[in-house]
Amino acid sequence: MTFPFWDQRRRDQFRRNRTPRDLRAHCAGARPLRFQPLAMVLSISLALSCALAIPAKTSAAARPARAQEESAQQLVRDVVWNEVQAQTHDTTHWRFHETQWKRAGRKLYDVIETKYGALHRLLAIDGKPLEGTALQAENSHIQQLSTDPDEIRAAQKRRDADARQERKMLEMLPNAFIFRRVGQDGNVVKLAFTPDPTFHPATREDQVFHHMEGTLLVDGQMKRLLQIDGRLTSPVQFWGGLLGHLDAGGTFKVVQRNVGDGHWDMVYLHVNMSGKALFFKTISVHQQESYSNFQRVPDDLTPEQAARELKADLDSRAFAGE
Repeated sequence: MTFPFWDQRRRDQFRRNRTPRDLRAHCAGARPLRFQPLAMVLSISLALSCALAIPAKTSAAARPARAQEESAQQLVRDVVWNEVQAQTHDTTHWRFHETQWKRAGRKLYDVIETKYGALHRLLAIDGKPLEGTALQAENSHIQQLSTDPDEIRAAQKRRDADARQERKMLEMLPNAFIFRRVGQDGNVVKLAFTPDPTFHPATREDQVFHHMEGTLLVDGQMKRLLQIDGRLTSPVQFWGGLLGHLDAGGTFKVVQRNVGDGHWDMVYLHVNMSGKALFFKTISVHQQESYSNFQRVPDDLTPEQAARELKADLDSRAFAGE
C-alpha cells in the first residue's frame, strides 16, 4: 500500500499501534472519492482547532485516567486508519438519493456515480415532481452532460483535490485532539474530544485547530466512524480575516453508516456556521443534506449510460420513502 501524503514517521506511528486483524477485515468497503463531506467536516473540526493554546495541566489526580485516555487515542488511531484506507482504496460506484434543504426549498436528487464523476438529476422540489418546462430543462441538462462530460470531469477534479486535502487533515485527528471515553452502548463507543495543546500545526491552514470540541460515536468492533458532532468554541479568522472567518457557536453533525456490501458512506450532514471561509470550496456555511436508497452500479458505467438510467427511471419508485 502507498500513502503519498504520509511521511515515514507517520506511517510507522500508525502501524506500530494498530490492530492488523481488525484493520484488514474492515477496511475493504467504504466511501469512494465522489464526495468527502465526512472528511470535509472533519477537516473543519481539525482545521478549527489550533490557534487557542490551552495550558497543559498535569496532576496526580489526572494520572489514573491516563491509561483510559491512551486507550481512547488508540481507538481513534485505528478508526482514522480504516477511514483513510477506505477513502483511498474503495473504487466502487453507487446510485442514491440526495436530499438538500435550502432556502429555496427541499430538493430531491437521483445521483449516479461513474468513474468520470457523478450525474445529479433533480427529481422533486418540496415533494412535488418536476413537470412541464422544468422537467424539459432538467432532461436537456442531463443529455448535455452525457454527451459533453467536461463539466462532470471538472467537478470531479475539484472534489478529488478537496478529498486529498481532507484526507491529509483527517490523518491529523489523533494528534490534534485529546479523546476520552464517555459512554458505550454495545459496540458503539462515545468519545469526547478537546484540542491537544501540544499539537503544533505545520501550515497556516492547520492553525485552525484549537477552536473545536465535540463528540465521536465509533463502532468499537468494526473500528469505523459512525457520527461526529462538533462545536466552534471561539472565532476563527483566516489571515486576519482577509480570507474569511467563522464565528463562535457554529455546529456540525455527520452520520455515516454501512449502506451495503461493506461500503460505508455518509447518510446525513448538517452544518450551521456563520461567517465566510474561502478555502472550503465545496461546502456552504449553512448546509443540511441526507443520503438514502443506496444501490451498487457497475464500475465501468459511462456518463451516457448513467444519463439513460436517470431519464428512464422516473416512476413512483423514485420518490418512495422521501
